[in-house]
Amino acid sequence: MSRVKHRLPDRAAVLALVDARGQIAVRATPNASANAVALPAEGAARVLSIRTTITPEDGKANGRAG
Repeated sequence: MSRVKHRLPDRAAVLALVDARGQIAVRATPNASANAVALPAEGAARVLSIRTTITPEDGKANGRAG
């Protein structure tokens, strides 16, 4: 059985999303059909999209960190 290869965004493109406080905004989407990490579309909000096939714990996938 072959190993699944995940395509990740370019490191520099991800680092360009870092704000003045050193944080990256992330939107997690559980129960997706496939795992994926995607950069925002040009002109869209600067939010890194993470899609995962995992079911969220206690129904929560997104929240604000401290």
